[in-house]
Amino acid sequence: MALTQETWPSSNRAPIGASLNRMKGRKRALVSLIAFAILMTASMQFLSRSQQIIAVPAICVAMIFVFAMALNSRRADGPRGSIGKSGPDYAAVAAHIDQIEQEMKRVGLWQEKPLAPEQYNFTQAFAMDTMSYDQWLQFIFVPRVREIIRTEGSFPASSSVGAQAVREFDTYPDSERLITLLSEFDGLFRG
Repeated sequence: MALTQETWPSSNRAPIGASLNRMKGRKRALVSLIAFAILMTASMQFLSRSQQIIAVPAICVAMIFVFAMALNSRRADGPRGSIGKSGPDYAAVAAHIDQIEQEMKRVGLWQEKPLAPEQYNFTQAFAMDTMSYDQWLQFIFVPRVREIIRTEGSFPASSSVGAQAVREFDTYPDSERLITLLSEFDGLFRG
């Protein structure tokens, strides 16, 4: 999936951290399992022996279901939309974005002059119809990633900035490190 304007939203609701969310999910699962077990054990005394024989397998299946649901449940404002899959660490993403910006400046791909307003009206992936790839990185990608980090928003499910960098910078002198950094950034989104 190309990282277009739609895949790198400028703002999102602020979730709690991904690791804290996983820990809360596990705690919620354990509490749900214990509560369900206590409730079912207490209700078993009201069943006859033949009813208990039928109820025990059904209760076991229900307990497994409740445990799985509690373990996989996510807060509505949690990071990324997929159940059971957490996004990359905000600190790791921030460190990579800082390195990418520094490397772009080092190799001369960071421009001081702002873009013309009409250049933001792009329709193609990586804004290839209105700006160069390095401009897209500087004026679209880096600011959007920083905004997601600042608001603790949701990251896209995948990234392909490294693959595009290989195509765009393959003949650019001294771009190997930048391509590597962008490819490593993509790696943060692989599960």
